[in-house]
Formats: sequence, structure tokens, C-alpha cells
Amino acid sequence: NGVVLITTKQGSRGRARTDLSAYTGVQAVAKKLPLLNNDQYMSLLNDEFTNAGSPVPSVKDTVNNNWQDLVYRHAMQTGVNAGFSGGSDKSTYYLGVGYLDQQGIIRTSDYTRYSIKFSLEQTMNNWLSAGTHVSYNRANQGTVVDNASANHGGVILATLLTPQLIPIENPGSVQSSQGVYADNPIDGNNNPYADIYGSTNKNTLNNLLGDVHLEIKLPFNIKYRSQFGASLENSNYNYFLNPYLTAQGINKQGSGTNTTYETFRWTWENTATWSQTFGSSSLNAVIGTSAVDEKYYNNSQTGTGFATAAVPTLNAASSNFSIYSYQTDWSLASYFGRVSYSYDDKYLLTGTLRHDASSKLGADHHAGVFPAASAGWRLSKESFLADSRVIDDLKVRFGWGETGNLPPTNYNNYNTLNAGALYAFGGSNVAGVAPTNPNGNPDLKWEATRQVNAGFDITVLNSRLSLSADYYDKKTKDLIFEEITPATSGNGDAETYENLPGFVVNHGFEFALTGKVITGKDFNWSSTLNLSFNKNKVTGLPDSSVYQQGGVEFGASGTITNIAVIKNGLPLGAFWGYVSQGVDPATGNIKFSADQTYIGSGLPTRVFGWINTFTYKDFGLDVLIDGVQGNKIFNAARAETEGMGAFSVGNASTSVLKRWTHPGQVTDIPVAVYGDPNQNARVSTRFIENGAFARFKAATLSYNFHSDNLKSIGIHGLRFYVTAQNLFTITGYKGYNPEVNGNYTTPNSGTISSTVLGIDGGIYPQTRTYTVGVNVQL
Repeated sequence: NGVVLITTKQGSRGRARTDLSAYTGVQAVAKKLPLLNNDQYMSLLNDEFTNAGSPVPSVKDTVNNNWQDLVYRHAMQTGVNAGFSGGSDKSTYYLGVGYLDQQGIIRTSDYTRYSIKFSLEQTMNNWLSAGTHVSYNRANQGTVVDNASANHGGVILATLLTPQLIPIENPGSVQSSQGVYADNPIDGNNNPYADIYGSTNKNTLNNLLGDVHLEIKLPFNIKYRSQFGASLENSNYNYFLNPYLTAQGINKQGSGTNTTYETFRWTWENTATWSQTFGSSSLNAVIGTSAVDEKYYNNSQTGTGFATAAVPTLNAASSNFSIYSYQTDWSLASYFGRVSYSYDDKYLLTGTLRHDASSKLGADHHAGVFPAASAGWRLSKESFLADSRVIDDLKVRFGWGETGNLPPTNYNNYNTLNAGALYAFGGSNVAGVAPTNPNGNPDLKWEATRQVNAGFDITVLNSRLSLSADYYDKKTKDLIFEEITPATSGNGDAETYENLPGFVVNHGFEFALTGKVITGKDFNWSSTLNLSFNKNKVTGLPDSSVYQQGGVEFGASGTITNIAVIKNGLPLGAFWGYVSQGVDPATGNIKFSADQTYIGSGLPTRVFGWINTFTYKDFGLDVLIDGVQGNKIFNAARAETEGMGAFSVGNASTSVLKRWTHPGQVTDIPVAVYGDPNQNARVSTRFIENGAFARFKAATLSYNFHSDNLKSIGIHGLRFYVTAQNLFTITGYKGYNPEVNGNYTTPNSGTISSTVLGIDGGIYPQTRTYTVGVNVQL
């Protein structure tokens, strides 16, 4: 997967320095969705059942709970950080400590983190130096379920679908029902307070990361560096369903789950670097090795039957115990080399070669070889541009290379077995052996991406304006794809990873334009605009091959409907469904295309960011605006709130007030019929929306104090600031937040998918945040 280098804060030579920062702020939901009031909901319910020829359920209209107002809150966040640094000619150090306390905008969701970092760099003599970096984070997290497919399995969907006439608690006179959170009497679904307060989800996470390195200067300008690093991450998750507060809890007599996992990874890297200058030529060569080993362990226990809520741990459970454990170990061994040549800093050449081998892949496919080369030409150093009064610097670049990619999880290339599996045989269950999840694949190979890049960098007008422009063409082969196995395999609903035939092609342009718009004595304005244009397409697959993915479970039905496909000629994140041709004024049903087809992609084709920095004397203002275009969103949450009786009998969007009610009516909302016999809520363009947006992402107003009086009391820097985030978003999307990519979890496997994009199954709403803070340097 390549190498990511993270540079942590380090000390610097000179006086001891202390940096303090503190901030506090408030968060609120940026947008609420319009939903039906009680009278409107009762009218919808009457239409749904009357049109279906069924008796209309009797529902008491005694309360008017605006669930969005009840569930979302103004949430506080506070952070404090301190850094201590300093050093001499031989040694530098840095020590940092931090604290973060952040409430979620949904009640009971919260996050608290404690952190400490330490780094030390020591020069022993003129040929030996050493150093170390250590960091530790401990976090406590209270979570709520969101984006869990549109299956009523999360607080977001419960907030939207629970009718406002449902009370918070059952008002019944029977003593056992007092204090029990009410559910919808028609479909039995929880109200959001039952999801929030009827159970607890607490997670404690620890993350320890550290490394030590040694650097030796050898003869002939050779420098040897050896670095050993290790990371230890563990989690302790506890879930407890109160036995008295919800109908589900009463039915199970409570339920508890404890899940722990631990990931330990070590990395050892050794490099030798040689540098030499020959007149106007300079040569740099690096050879090295890298070894990675990771061990992962997961253990989970569940139980039900709690006599009291006072003891929420599993020792108080009395029935239905189950135990699960899982362990994997994988490794990566790499050899690499790089040679760089420069002539007069004008002609630049670089070549690299990597050999990587991983145990995650099939026995005959562990190793992959990945070469790369690049060239640069600084034209501004040529005689025909050296005296230019306009061009300060001009460089053209070209690069070609291949990179490898591994499966996203600790994946085995072979099947493991469960010796305790039960089979139905002769009228009874017989113990046997079955493959466990996931299924191994001994033929799995490296996913490889070949990329060609050409571009230029130019700076003009005494560095007032600079532009970087690139064209890229990427072609990925042997795409690693997660497939869910059918029940007929003997290990149904298990995932397996395989390489797809064909290719994924990306090509496009990227631009970064930076300008000093105004440069004055007191006022300055600099601006940077980033633009990227991308076209994505799958090629080389047989036209008859369709790989379905992106399952959504509608209405707690338990049936997974695949929304997305990987298919030849289409981009990744392609939605597959029917084309909605509008509501038939005669019948009230939607007319659809005869066959399913491509109905859009969740992958943006254009992305932009615009950064502006203004300064006036000691005042500063930083503004960020960003956005995307060219992508679609499948609003699975809207399929629930505008299903018109298809998936639920819960509350609905105010859009259904325009529903068809009589022949001849022209509208875009179909007739309401419980059970949806004409499948008006099928996967179609009806729920495909434009995902484009432009967002005022952040603005920070600051003031820097410069005063000799402050320095006289030991304060060398003082800065106050106010920040606003997500002030507003311009979008036509009807859901909470159009930015839904990159967080879709497949319902069966729980794996975050890299090829399923743009599905909103009840995503956590975007927050608008206001923060005030101070930075002090001592």
C-alpha cells in the first residue's frame, strides 16, 4: 500500500519554549428535515390502508413530539493542549499533552481523548545520532448507530420515521409498562429515545505508537539509518440493552455484549543513502528494506437474561451465552531502491524499484514488483528564459510508475474451519466442520495501479502568481473486490476477496493556482484555488458480467437490495435500477422503464477548494470554501420517508402532501398504498439526487498581540481566534448532508467499502460549529 511518513512535532535548538492552546465551542445540527405533523400523518395513514383495502389502524393522537428537536442538541466541545520544547547543538526535545472533550449533537453520543507525545533527537558525535518518538492516546466514546442502511437500525432513521404522536414513554396504567419507551404500535419500531436511552454503547480505545532510530555516517558519503517502530491498539466495547426500558429489552430480559480487539504491528526499516556531487552533476542513491508484521485478535461474548439493570456486565446474564474469537497474523517484506540525478538543478531524473511480498495474498502470488521513473526540466534556467522579467520559475515534469494495493482487512489466503458447526441431519443437529468467515482465496493477487503523470509548475511576476497543473492517467488491474458468498456455498453471507478481470481507468486534470492578490503595508490578501477533474470507467470486463454490491435493507425487512454494480463501461459507484418516468395521472402509479439500467454514480467528476487568507495589521481572516460536482446520491433514507406505505408506516417527509389522490391529478408523488403492490418504491431514479454542493467550510478570525509589555512578563506570542465551520451549504440535496461518500458499510460483512459510493442510509447530520480559542507562547 506504499509508505506514509508522518512527521511529528519536534523541538528546536535554542531557548526552552512552551506553547499553550485552549478552545471551546458549541455544535448544532446544520439542517433539519421537514416532516408531517399529527394531522398530516393520520391523513397519510388513512390513505395507505384505505387504498390497500385494509382497516385503518387506530392510533391515539395525544402528544406532539418533534423528534428532531428532542434528539438533537447543542453540543459543547473543549480542547486544551500544551507543548514543551527546546534543545542545544547536540540534543532537541518535545513533550506535548492534550485533552479533548466533545459532545455529539445526538444525545448520549460523546468523545473524550487524552494524549501525550514525546520526541528526542540526540547527536552523539560527528558520525552517530539517535532519536525516539512516542505517543499515547486514550479515548472514551459513547456511540449511536447511523448510516446502518435504511433499516430502522439507527437513531437517524428512527428520528425521521417515528410519528410525532408517539409518546416518549408508554402511558399505560399497567405498572410494568410505566417508564417503558414507547414504540410505534403499528410496526413495532422503536422511537429514537428507545435507541438512545434504552441501551448503552461505550467504547474505550488505547493507541500506543513509538519508534527508535539510529543514524550512522559511514565513509564515502554513505549514511545508514535503521528505524524500528511499533504500534499497539486495543479497544474494549460494551453494549447493554436495559431489561426494563424497551419492548425489545423486556422480551430479551436485557442483553449484553463485550467485544475486545487488539492490533499489534511492528515495522523495521533499514536504508543506506549515498550522495555525491561531480561538478554541475549530483547523484543520490538509496537502497533499503522494510519489514512489517501485524497480529490482530478479536474476542466477543454475549448474553441475555438480566434480572436488574444495576449490573450491566455479562456476569449478571443468565441465558443465551455465545462466545466468538478471531485471530489473524500477516506480514509484508519489501526491498526498494531509488536513484536520483540532477544536472545544474536543471535536468532531473529519478528511478525507483520496489519488490513487495505479503502473506495476505495467494501462496503463488505473494510478491509484486513495482517500478517508477520521473523526469523534470527546469526551463527557467535555460538561457532563453534566464533573463525573463515575467517568469521567475518554470519546470515541466513527467512521471510513470506502478503501485500495489492489498486487501483492506487481515485477510487469509486459505480457509479456516469451524469445528463446532451444526448441520441438520436425520431430524437433529449434528456437529460438523464448516468454513469460517471470511472465505480464503489462494489465487488472490496484488491489485496494481499504473499511472502516467505530466505537468508543469510556473511562478511569475516576482512570485505574485504560481500555477501547478497536472494531467494523469491511472489504470488499475486485478481490482480487489469483496464478494458475499451465496447460501449454497455452505458458508452463506461470508465475504471473500477476489481479483476482478478488466481494469479501472481514471484520468483527468488537477490545478493549483496561488496568487498574492494584494500586497501592502498593512493589508494583504493571498488566495489558492484547487481544481480537479476526473473521469472514471471500468473496462475489459465481459459485457455479461455484473458484480452487485451496495446492499440496503429497507424497512427492517431483512432482505438486502443491491443498489450498486461494477459493470463494463460504467464508473465505480454506479447505481443500477429503473428509470422513473413520472406518475401516471390516471392510476397514481409511477411508470418505469422496462429494464434496469445505469442511473448515475456516486463518484464526483469535479472537486474544488478555495482558500483565502486576509491580514490587516495584527488581524487575520482565513476562509475555506469547497465543493463537488458530477456525482449522484441514492437517498435510501428518502425511500423510507417517501415510500408511501412500501417500507414502513412511520412518519414521512412533507413532500408526500403532494401525493396522488384522484384521477387526472398531475404530481410527482405516487398514490399511498400500504404494501406498495405496484412497487412504486423500487430502486429507481426516483431516489437518485444530485450530490453537487458548494460549502462555506470554515472561517477563522484571529488577532495576534505584539507587545513589549507581554515579552517583559515572559509571553512571546499571544493569539485569539474565533472559528465558524459549515456556515452554510448550497445544494439541491434533500437529505441532511450531501457529503456521504467514503463511509458506506456493507450490511452483511460490516466492511467499509471502497467501491460503493454515495448511498445515504441515514447518515449522521452535518454540524455547524462555533469555536473560540487562544494560543500562548512562553
